[in-house]
Amino acid sequence: MKKLLKQLLAVTTAIMMAITLLPAMANAEATIDYTKKGSITINKTTGNKDEGLNGAKFALYKIADFTNGFNEEDNLLVQIPNKTTKVKDLLDLSESDQKKVASAFATVVPDENKVDEKTTETVNGKDGVAVFGKDNNENTLDAGYYLVVETDTPQGYVASTPFFVAIPQANNTSQFGTENNTAATGWDYDITATPKNQKVTIGKKITSITGKDTIVNGQAATVKVGDEVGYTITSISPQYTDEYFNYTNPDKLPVYKITDTLSSGLQYVAGTLMVKIAGKEEALTEGTDYTLETDDNNITITFKQEFLKNENYKGKEVTVTYNAKVLPSAAVTNPNTNEVELSYTNKPGSETKGVKSNDIPKLYTYGLKVYKKDSNGAKLTGAKFKLYKVENKGTDNAQKKQIKNLAGMDTNGVMTAKKAEVNGEMKDTNEFIFSGLDVGDYELEEVESPKGYTLLTDTIKFSIGDTQPDGKLDSATGAEIETNTGYAKINVTNKKGFNLPSTGGMGTYIFTIGGLVVMAGAVLLLVSSKKKRA
Repeated sequence: MKKLLKQLLAVTTAIMMAITLLPAMANAEATIDYTKKGSITINKTTGNKDEGLNGAKFALYKIADFTNGFNEEDNLLVQIPNKTTKVKDLLDLSESDQKKVASAFATVVPDENKVDEKTTETVNGKDGVAVFGKDNNENTLDAGYYLVVETDTPQGYVASTPFFVAIPQANNTSQFGTENNTAATGWDYDITATPKNQKVTIGKKITSITGKDTIVNGQAATVKVGDEVGYTITSISPQYTDEYFNYTNPDKLPVYKITDTLSSGLQYVAGTLMVKIAGKEEALTEGTDYTLETDDNNITITFKQEFLKNENYKGKEVTVTYNAKVLPSAAVTNPNTNEVELSYTNKPGSETKGVKSNDIPKLYTYGLKVYKKDSNGAKLTGAKFKLYKVENKGTDNAQKKQIKNLAGMDTNGVMTAKKAEVNGEMKDTNEFIFSGLDVGDYELEEVESPKGYTLLTDTIKFSIGDTQPDGKLDSATGAEIETNTGYAKINVTNKKGFNLPSTGGMGTYIFTIGGLVVMAGAVLLLVSSKKKRA
């Protein structure tokens, strides 16, 4: 019984709210024709009045008939089940109250009250159109009050609020009253409504990189292993109305969640995430406004119900910033990406939908392949290299820094050869792979040569470049570009011979001892010679 009473109360209140157009009706001079049929045309927009939205489904319910005449407010009655209400009691109703009650009514309106269902489509070159009550250009809807409910919404949008429509409607009126305070002079039977859908968007861009003062392209950049990359995610907080929160089941409450997935070559830097709302200088508070779940490659921000109910936050831009670190495992041939998805509720009590960003920032990193050979082109094993990045080349601030954090390097930054299986055993090859380099100038130093071959005395200078960037090396000096791989390659030749160490090590001792032996021999010869003379 209580449930029934609540439903009847909702129905009654809904009808009361439906009469927002009646103040205009009181000014109409013409008499309504009860026998005349009408129509309702839905022009669905995305929020931009010139942009129609196809694919939105609407249900039309008839909720009340007119009785009596329209000449006097006191005589106009609205008839609903077990209730008759006078118009004079219904004139001081606000637009916001109408929306609340229409939404509440949509949850209890009987199925037998449904008149028709339509999906917006392109009609006469105009998108987002659905027409109720037209049959071969003839109107078919009786005079009365109707409820319009959006039952399905295209991906990426939040459904419009249910609303009431009267047939007929005083002319010179909008959905919620007179236009420009112009008195109505008659009645319109062909009614047009323009419900708007909030477009749900999510975007992402690169905003900072270690050591780079400016970011030319927020959707693509070149990086090296060890760089920290700053990202910015932007979205618009949904404008959820009260009806979205009228559920005790938590699974039916509205959702607004941002999920960011980093590729395996990137790692979230703990403690760097910050969430802000437009118009507020200070950041939002984790635990109060949102919850945060992170691991190395995933970030999930779930906004709390208190945030979604806050009128100061609805429809405002939400900004999320954080840093990610470029790892030695960063891809070279393919871009390192971040993909962000926004999960949201598109209508009250509905399942969560998701929309992904069209912007997927791409980070490109490059590499060098070194092939060790003898003068005849035969493969050599057993060499070791160090690599240096030359900063500010050709200036007074030029400096050479050793790179020590690439895959395959030991703790001293020494690169050993790539290994391959030979007869079931992993052995060194003649190939050295330096992955995770930014564009720029470099020097390659051989620190150990293959046995029986002379160590290179000079460093090998080379440079790599990507002017787009698009992940493809398009310039190189001192090296050859490998097609569509992101790698440059260099052949390093060693000649047969042995090395004379200049300083330090056992070699120094050997030469010192050898010198002493020679000197001792000379002394002995001298002494022996003197004895013979004597």
